[in-house]
Amino acid sequence: MTAPRHPSEGTGAGALHFGIAEQGKVLALAGRHREALGHYRAALHLAARAGAPQVVARHYFHCAVESLEHLGAWAEVADLCTRAIEAAPPAERSEFHRRDRAWLLERRGLARLSAAQTGAAETGAAETGAAEADLRAALELAGPSGAPLSAEVVGWLRSRYTIAPARLAEARRRHGAQIVRRDSVDPSRAIPLPTSPPGDPT
Repeated sequence: MTAPRHPSEGTGAGALHFGIAEQGKVLALAGRHREALGHYRAALHLAARAGAPQVVARHYFHCAVESLEHLGAWAEVADLCTRAIEAAPPAERSEFHRRDRAWLLERRGLARLSAAQTGAAETGAAETGAAEADLRAALELAGPSGAPLSAEVVGWLRSRYTIAPARLAEARRRHGAQIVRRDSVDPSRAIPLPTSPPGDPT
């Protein structure tokens, strides 16, 4: 499904964390996801210190999750999404919270499914079942039109199709599940960190 809207740049401290996150995206587009994670982590901390709106921090978090997905860190993606779900207000609080919870459930479900399909999970059947439960929950919140990727994958699971990693990656692209895209990144506003060690985006 589509993540909540990209935050605006702002000024002052807002421009700083925006620029650092933008550099993370530049790095991510170059395939340098570990360095990108360092920038997203720094942007998250600066956004928290500046009292930025939750939608801004959530956008940076979503970008970090996407880089972890590119790294195949499925267990870490699932853990981060679980922690975010547990800490978030109820989905009924607002449209933003409903969409955010649906996004987190979808990403956790896809991470669990990827772990099961690639052998990264010790109990593949249990992980696949948990993945389907997450994707169905995302569908309940967002509906088929709001979570078309979840709808398609649930259909595959229901039909007992084999879901190879390449098939899942193609479905992600087809449904526009990527957050960091070349047409949405402005390198001229990117602010590199002196160093960019990998880190937990939380």
